[in-house]
Amino acid sequence: MNSSRVSGKQLWKISILLIIAFFLPVSGFAAPQFGLGISITETGRVIHCPVKLNPNLRLEGSLGLYTYERENTDIGDVDWITLKFGAYIVQNVYEKTDIYYGGKLIYKENDTNGSNEDGYGIAPTFGFEYYLTNHISVGGEAEVYFMLIDNNSGDAKEYGTESRLILRYYF
Repeated sequence: MNSSRVSGKQLWKISILLIIAFFLPVSGFAAPQFGLGISITETGRVIHCPVKLNPNLRLEGSLGLYTYERENTDIGDVDWITLKFGAYIVQNVYEKTDIYYGGKLIYKENDTNGSNEDGYGIAPTFGFEYYLTNHISVGGEAEVYFMLIDNNSGDAKEYGTESRLILRYYF
């Protein structure tokens, strides 16, 4: 394990702790509203867990899983897991419509045919939500991500865009 990899993991942990510490006092002043959501992307299904700390501030974690098992072939199976944690400023732009913007911290792990890689990244994010009822919303989201990847053949950088439609239910 090289020293830059250890520093990346330490930076990731420090970033998570700082975000939690930053939002902890805010959450004490309002009863947070929890939710569950789902989106389907080209690399599998993603489960979203939004937490509205107040009308203008939201945290959201997500978990994406993708498994592809190949039979009768020399090519191996594929397993992906992606964890994301985002913090967003929310603005109401019309009666039942909100926009939000902020950023995400990302952890991704991929096992393809015995080749393992994992990485950390960030993603500025912009999205919108339209509330069908007080508890159900449908929305869209776009992000630009930058990842630092560690794999069997060395370190790599990855960047790109992702977009998704999300259906959320707030309790």
